[in-house]
Amino acid sequence: MGLLEPDPPRWPLLLTVLAVAAVFAWAWQQRPDPARLTRVRGDVGFNNLTTPDGQPTDAWRLALTFDRGALPPGPAWVLRELNDRGDGYELRWLPQLPGLQLLRGGDRFHGSLHLTVPGTAERPITIAAWGAGRAVLMPPPGSHGIAIADAGHMVVRGLHLAGPGVDSASRGSGIFVYAHAARSQGLVLSDLVCTDFPQQGINLYCDAPGAGYDDVLVERVSCSGSGEGGMGSWDDPNTPGAWAFHRVIVRDSVFFGNRGRPAKRDNHSGNGIILGGCQDALIERCAAWGNGDLCNSRVGGPVGIWLCESDRSAIRACVSFRNRTGAGVPDTENLINYPLQIRTVEASILLVEPPEGGPIRVSFRSKGLIDVAAFAEKFSGGGHRRASGAKLDGPLDLVRRRVVEAMTAELNG
Repeated sequence: MGLLEPDPPRWPLLLTVLAVAAVFAWAWQQRPDPARLTRVRGDVGFNNLTTPDGQPTDAWRLALTFDRGALPPGPAWVLRELNDRGDGYELRWLPQLPGLQLLRGGDRFHGSLHLTVPGTAERPITIAAWGAGRAVLMPPPGSHGIAIADAGHMVVRGLHLAGPGVDSASRGSGIFVYAHAARSQGLVLSDLVCTDFPQQGINLYCDAPGAGYDDVLVERVSCSGSGEGGMGSWDDPNTPGAWAFHRVIVRDSVFFGNRGRPAKRDNHSGNGIILGGCQDALIERCAAWGNGDLCNSRVGGPVGIWLCESDRSAIRACVSFRNRTGAGVPDTENLINYPLQIRTVEASILLVEPPEGGPIRVSFRSKGLIDVAAFAEKFSGGGHRRASGAKLDGPLDLVRRRVVEAMTAELNG
């Protein structure tokens, strides 16, 4: 009687089935809520999108959906053309990895992106460059480079938003953040270059009470060559006590060469950075220079760095120079008193370089701890204990250095 052969063990097959089921379960858990699928619409139709050499092509879709042989290191959203070419694009989910990385560094893209559905704190929607260099996004005249409307938990980084020129249209910013129907949270704009737009390099705008953005971080950006200014935040109408933008930080950034719009005369243009409608805002380690030289308005400004209509906000460790403010010497009369409104400030200094030439006019003010009359005598000036002045010969930068070093020594003594 022959021996019966035993049945082969079933546990390897069972383990394989369990492993496959576990992978599918993980992928299912990683999918987004269908409501979070984001539709991206261009300001121009699909047929009008062009390659860098200006020729219409369907390669735009291929460029935005990644070559299979050159996948970036972390996308989980892929931009695909919708069935109707005039209906824009849709971000579709891939379960492998979180985040969105859209544009390859060094490539140039013609068109605009509009984002209207938020991400989440755990999985923000990210528009970023991958690979070497910055991806360049070039919108047509009258369009924004990237428009974000009532959508939070967004990250934009590593791009160059290249505008069509200040005189190309009356409208258009590099990044336009719009609050109208919701209060959104979480916006990061970092490592960006914004150049040559009719309006702002970066523009935060709210036009409805109760709407706005909380927790906004702008860092390591360069905004230059635009008409209205490098960066601005505005709420319209401004309601006292109802701030559109909460906890806004702008740091380690530069705003320069935003020359203004000569035809605009009802208000100033050509500003470096203006933050308005903010609560708990901070501008730190930023610089603004060479702004406003084409502004023809006599209604305020333009300005280098400015906070207005804001609460509990500060400018710290910034430099602003060689900006055309549109002001004359008489307009500087009361500026020196503004710093004394800050609780921790004991003395202030104002230097005025007369346009007709001659000595630099230096004014001193004090809350009383420093006798500025005695201090002014060091520079052959005089006055009262709390208000004094002097005139010094020499280049403005040299005079500033001498006076500030002397005041620092006085305070430390």
